[in-house]
Amino acid sequence: MDPVKLAKGFKYGNTEAAKGAVFQGAIFVDENGLYLIHNKHSWESAGTATATFGLLGALIHHLVTRKRPIAYPFPTLPVSEIGREMQASLGAGSFKDSAEVSIIPKDQVRGYSKSVFTGSKFMVGDVEIVLVGASGKAMKQLPDLGYAEV
Repeated sequence: MDPVKLAKGFKYGNTEAAKGAVFQGAIFVDENGLYLIHNKHSWESAGTATATFGLLGALIHHLVTRKRPIAYPFPTLPVSEIGREMQASLGAGSFKDSAEVSIIPKDQVRGYSKSVFTGSKFMVGDVEIVLVGASGKAMKQLPDLGYAEV
């Protein structure tokens, strides 16, 4: 079975490594685990700076954060290093060559939760993976794939 696309973006909670970063790309799930594709990222504070100071605020925010490093809480691989078959099933052709992929085995995933106020998230150890733009239809498939709701 091909992986199911859960969301078009995500962010990490409970970790200092990527605090405040919102990753655009995708998060996929299948019976083997989670696949997080880090295509590009932005910062949560960018919206606040733009709303408060307009385009000048956005420009200043970009200049201040453009070289801010991100340390991923999980090991990553360049998208070009995963197998051709896996690239095709994840739709990797639509991602940048510099995209990174984190593959999290299912046995490391404690479960997932859904909430109106906090959104949908996966728990992997102490790290929360918060889905941005989650697909309700895809979330309903998680119990069939063997993931527990916590």
